[in-house]
Amino acid sequence: MSPQTTPPEPRPGTVALVTSPSCFRLVLGGELDLLSKTELLDAVREALMHDAPVEVDTRAVTFMDSTVIATLSRLVNASRHRLTFVEPAPVVRFLLEVTGIGGIVDIVDDAGAPSDAADGGLPAQPSHDTLEPSAPGRESEAS
Repeated sequence: MSPQTTPPEPRPGTVALVTSPSCFRLVLGGELDLLSKTELLDAVREALMHDAPVEVDTRAVTFMDSTVIATLSRLVNASRHRLTFVEPAPVVRFLLEVTGIGGIVDIVDDAGAPSDAADGGLPAQPSHDTLEPSAPGRESEAS
């Protein structure tokens, strides 16, 4: 009989806003849910007040509920700059895809190169193909 193992304790959600002269980086981690909403809203308001580009780093996110994705959607819609998600965790990539947000933000690897997920796909493994960077604005709606 194998020894019984207990699952690891969930890591509480963390929200940090890191500033630089050229942009803001919203760093999220752990399990983000309704308990994280106020802190996240404060960070989003702060970033929007400065009208600077925003990068969202979700590499350390292990869970994200609808209140958090809705708050990030609010940031996407209110910002005059196209948001950049830096190496989103798999759970975040999934949420960006199913909500459609992935089509209106840039998704990049840590070095700043476009990620395979920028086209909405969820690659099983990293690709060695190169992608052309997308235009900085949203796609034209005229048909």
